[in-house]
Amino acid sequence: MGIQRNELTLSANLYSDFKFDSNDMNILLFFMETKFDIIIEDKEIKNIQTVEKAIEFVEYKLI
Repeated sequence: MGIQRNELTLSANLYSDFKFDSNDMNILLFFMETKFDIIIEDKEIKNIQTVEKAIEFVEYKLI
């Protein structure tokens, strides 16, 4: 994906700032599920739009 560390901010949008497509999102979701041993339902994916939302989502799932 080629994201530079200085581009990685909480408010960065995965789609508009990092140009994520569905394949990129699937890779991220797979990583999150395996790394944190969580299950992400299809209906939950639409809520993960920014770096901050991705972090909050993982935190929520780990509670």
